[in-house]
Amino acid sequence: MNKDLEYIKNNKGNEGFTIPKTYFNDFEDNLFVKIKEESLPETTGFKTPDNYFNNLENNILNKVTSSNTTKVISLRKRVLQFIPSVAAACVLLFIGLQIINTNNTTISIDDINATEIANWLEINHDGNFSSEIAYSIANNELNFDDLATVNIQEESIEDYLNTVDSEIIIEEIE
Repeated sequence: MNKDLEYIKNNKGNEGFTIPKTYFNDFEDNLFVKIKEESLPETTGFKTPDNYFNNLENNILNKVTSSNTTKVISLRKRVLQFIPSVAAACVLLFIGLQIINTNNTTISIDDINATEIANWLEINHDGNFSSEIAYSIANNELNFDDLATVNIQEESIEDYLNTVDSEIIIEEIE
């Protein structure tokens, strides 16, 4: 027995049996793959008819040559049917734009009343209108010769003064 123990001690790790290093890591996956393979049927379940491949080429050629011809619709005919509609729409658009452009009305001084002018001056000039005129005169931006050449008819001035309330004119002067 001593001899056997010495032999075992001397040959430790050299038992004669070896396994791959990843054997236990891959064992479970390999086992399930083997079980799945064994459960698969031996035959596929599909069977081709007798002489199928012998007649296949002839069947395909018969179907291709005997196919129905498709009806060709002329694009030219469709376009020619569409052109009158487009022309009519263009004419209507042109006429509509002309009507819209001719309906523009011009506003004369008679259409604007004094309160609208006063409101515009208050809103747009914040009461600094006189200071702006003084600044323009000081910097020679306002030319009195241009003002002298303005032709206002006396009738327009009289009509304006007659339509404006006299109290407003007095307030403006003060």
